[in-house]
Order: sequence, then structure tokens, then C-alpha cells
Amino acid sequence: MGKNGSGKSTFSKVLVGHPDYEVTGGSVVFNGENLLDMEPEERSLAGLFMSFQSPVEIPGVNNIDFLHMAYNARRKKLGEPELGPLEFYAYIYPKLDLVNMKIDFLNRNVNEGFSGGERKRNEILQLAVLGADLAILDEIDSGLDVDALQDVAKAVNGLWTPKELSFDDHSLSTTLGGYKTGMHPYYDFWMSKPRLSVPYQKVGV
Repeated sequence: MGKNGSGKSTFSKVLVGHPDYEVTGGSVVFNGENLLDMEPEERSLAGLFMSFQSPVEIPGVNNIDFLHMAYNARRKKLGEPELGPLEFYAYIYPKLDLVNMKIDFLNRNVNEGFSGGERKRNEILQLAVLGADLAILDEIDSGLDVDALQDVAKAVNGLWTPKELSFDDHSLSTTLGGYKTGMHPYYDFWMSKPRLSVPYQKVGV
């Protein structure tokens, strides 16, 4: 967490290998590997996931093909057999309920014509499908109405495991997505200060 300009999004983008940033020294060790030695797609395959404040459209690529390819790439990295189309459909179908998305979203192009809430739901669907080891949710509440915020918070709670789940936000209240409803009894987050980022884990509320 931190105020505007404290470096939350910058730090998150550096972790996932955004091309706008160059790291001139140091290392970032994740699961025994230095992320800085890896290409962005290699970081993803290693189990790193980031949802963006403003997810981009990918015209011409529908959701189910995108997710199927990404999921099989992850399975291949883990030494597991790839899933065929029917097997993958059976795998992804229950996850649509988790993010309150209709099945026709799978046949739409990735984020094309999606509302803000639909894009954020789609990001969480990607997280649910890929089963990342470390998820960074960059202002996941940004631009959402109350209903969409509740859906996203419920989905994130449903995905909660002992794995790392980090929120990148301005304040505790927005990070929790309306904590008064008890949406996040436990969470991990990064607390950021100018030129300094300190990880904190499993902080009770």
C-alpha cells in the first residue's frame, strides 16, 4: 500500500518484466530463481501473475483460446500433460461462477468491448485458471461499481490459498474492497515508500 507516486505500480511492473523499466543492479529471487534473468513470459510460466489497472484489449483472440494456450504452457512448464479442448472446457466452466461471468464471455475477444467490471473479472478469471504462485493485483478495485467490486472481492477470497497474494493499492480500505463486509480476513500486501519497498505478509485485520 502507499500514496500516489510511491512506486507501487512501478515496482510491480519491474517484477513482471515490463519493457519500460531497466534494473541496473541487485536481484529478485522467486522460487529459487532470479526473476531479473528471465523474460516476461518465463516469469509468468514460473508462477508470477499480475492484473493491471487498465487491462488492454487483444482483438482477434478469443478468451477461451487465450486461456487454453496460457494454461497448457504453464502445465508444460510444470511437467504436466496438456489438456485438450474438451478437458479444458470442463476445467474452466466452474471458474466462471467464481467471477460471475456468463459462458459467452469465453467466445468474446480478450477484453474487447468489455466494461471496466468485465475486464477486472476477466483478470481474476485468468488468475483462477493459471493458478499462479504469486499474484500481484494492481488497484484491482479501480473503476469498479459496487456490484463489480463485490464480485471481484468474492472471487479473490475464493482463490485465497497459503500461496502469495499481494494487493497494490492506496489504502487499507480500498485494498480490502469494502472490508466492513468481512471480505478479506487475511491478506498479503506490499507497503511502499518513495525509493523503498518492504514486503509484509499475512497481516490480520
